[in-house]
Amino acid sequence: MKKQLLVMLSIGLLTMILSGCGGTLPDDSSQDESVSVTEQETPEPSDAENEIADTEESDNSFPFYGTWKVMDYQSAAISALSADDMESRRGLEITYQSDSVLLDAEKVNDDSFTYKTEENTYNYDSLLEEYRANLGEWWNNISEVTCVTIDSNDDFFGSQFFVVDSDTIWIYYEGVFFLAKKI
Repeated sequence: MKKQLLVMLSIGLLTMILSGCGGTLPDDSSQDESVSVTEQETPEPSDAENEIADTEESDNSFPFYGTWKVMDYQSAAISALSADDMESRRGLEITYQSDSVLLDAEKVNDDSFTYKTEENTYNYDSLLEEYRANLGEWWNNISEVTCVTIDSNDDFFGSQFFVVDSDTIWIYYEGVFFLAKKI
């Protein structure tokens, strides 16, 4: 509605200026009102513009979207996985998308889930205290990591991970941290 009113006002003002309005110009007060209406009301973005803005926001908000390859692992003090289970995950590829998670190109989640980023970030000491995991050299030149969990009805490998930087995440599963690099 506001957009239509603004367009009509603009067309009317342009018509008056171009036609000379029968040789008379509007008085200063009506011109000021037109300007103030134009300044106060801004057109609402179209659906296409909103989609672009949402996509840009998503790309910036979720730098972990993409495909990652598991390179290494380290167990916490207590783990539910055997050494063979941990080793079998080396080389797995996991892809995070806005609407799905794929493990070696196979969808592993239900259709309704959300990514949740914890407000707290973890440094070496807080991660050690919370997860009882000494990740040693993985912390080289890293001051903190951010935990992301996937709120879903399904529990699957990759549903909780720590964003280290744009090229590295640590996937936490069953008491084991898996180092993954973006490919």
